[in-house]
Amino acid sequence: MTDPDTMNNTISEQARDWVLRLASGEMDGAEIDRFKAWLATSDAHAQAFELRRSLWHQLGDHPELFAQAPPPIRPRRGVWRTMSPRHKAAVYASAIAASLLAVLTVPEAILRIEADHLTTTTIGEYALPDGSIAWLDAGSAISVDYGTHERKVTLLRGNAFFTVRHGEDRPFRVAALHGMVEDIGTSFEVRRQKAQVDVAVTEGVVRLTPDTSRNKAILLRRGEGAGYSDAGALLRQTASHPDGVAAWRRKELMIDRQPLASAIREIARYRSGPTWIWADLSDRAPVNGAFRIDDADTALRDLAAVQELSVTWLPGDIAIIRRGNPAP
Repeated sequence: MTDPDTMNNTISEQARDWVLRLASGEMDGAEIDRFKAWLATSDAHAQAFELRRSLWHQLGDHPELFAQAPPPIRPRRGVWRTMSPRHKAAVYASAIAASLLAVLTVPEAILRIEADHLTTTTIGEYALPDGSIAWLDAGSAISVDYGTHERKVTLLRGNAFFTVRHGEDRPFRVAALHGMVEDIGTSFEVRRQKAQVDVAVTEGVVRLTPDTSRNKAILLRRGEGAGYSDAGALLRQTASHPDGVAAWRRKELMIDRQPLASAIREIARYRSGPTWIWADLSDRAPVNGAFRIDDADTALRDLAAVQELSVTWLPGDIAIIRRGNPAP
């Protein structure tokens, strides 16, 4: 008789290998069919794959930690024998996750500890302690630190839009990278990328300090914006219609002259499952358009159809993008 420990370890390892293969971008149609057949073999295969896929995404910038699974920890033998298969699967899942987190120094894990408000694939609206409102785009996070002398919000990741309540002596400030945005009676958006922050004002005025150590500030008024680098250098000042700022609050994604791969990744932020691009799209023309992000799958299908790309949908809400028209 096959030892249940050996069987569960084998399924877990197979699931890990399938996730790695999917992430590699090297699978052809025949291998995808084999993966589908493996996934449909049993609920245990599907559960193991979903666990492994979730852990892969939690690893963020350190997928190498995914390569070897930590050994599962199980209850004493007498207890183990009386447990149902579902409970045993839950024990394995918890043990793997706990063992992994014990050695994890992943930005995602740190972010979840630091953040007071965090979104995944949806848009969130949050009331701050003074009655101000913060809207967070998908995949965004903020921490809130209201003290005696200031109301401070730190944009840890993504995009946020603020409507500030006034009548307070304490200034309202938003920190992002090495810069600071201070409200002077306004509504404004702050967008943080890996090496850049962009600010746009819809009402009133903000004081933007790209590098707080230099204390060189500029004023931005309604319809104005500016960007600065992670080194604190002012990159540009822009003008934009206030109605176009933070359009994601209205469930709209405005894409303006973005490379096709970047446009796909923008839409993918609002999907519940991963989106993989298995093609070089650098030769395609930049994308312009407005997309509904409350139905991101349809937006992805529409963009793929216009660009003559195919989308393969796999269990776990996985979308794989390839060149060429989809099969009829």
